[in-house]
Amino acid sequence: MRPLAVSFILIALIILPTLLYLNYTDIVINERLLPDFNEQVGNSLPEIPEIPEISFEVVHGPVVMPELKNDTIKAELGRATWKLLHTMMARFPENPTTDEKEALRNFIHLFSRLYPCGECYPPQVSSREAASQWACAIHNMVNVRLGKEIFDCGSIADKYKCGCDDENDDKNENKIDDSNNSNKDDSNTDSNKDDSNKDDSNTDSNTTTDSNIDDSQTFDSLF
Repeated sequence: MRPLAVSFILIALIILPTLLYLNYTDIVINERLLPDFNEQVGNSLPEIPEIPEISFEVVHGPVVMPELKNDTIKAELGRATWKLLHTMMARFPENPTTDEKEALRNFIHLFSRLYPCGECYPPQVSSREAASQWACAIHNMVNVRLGKEIFDCGSIADKYKCGCDDENDDKNENKIDDSNNSNKDDSNTDSNKDDSNKDDSNTDSNTTTDSNIDDSQTFDSLF
């Protein structure tokens, strides 16, 4: 056997046990230190409190928020609130589950605690139509109290769209466009009725302008 090969074998026999011993030492040290490290980390982390269930008293408790004295801020907040409520009701499921009904019912009760609304009881949660009409009726009760014009609840779903149901919204818009195109074709077939159609169009435009009153005029604050 060559001297070089013998030297290589001797060096390997010396280095290999040394590496095995060092590796074993690291494992033993880690096993001894790991419990202490875990204990230190566990003690340093804050305890996460459990979220308690919402009790009946919390949902149906008295009003929390104080009265808002600034009439300008109150009116602006009221308009934004009506926008939120009507849009929410318009997006409520048509056939809600028991859990969804309870969620909306509890939301209204909690909302009335944080935003005083004596007319907000009891919320109608049986369907989207019921929820939308209930919110509109409540809105009109406030309008009557403030001397505002009554809003047509039949058009509440068309007025408060969030753009969430794009497919159905596009279908409705296409129907409107088809109807408008049909009306234009009918008006072009009879040139003698052009002047009267213009007069009727002006009258309809004025009526539409009067009926589609801006939210800032029709929908004041909740109080």
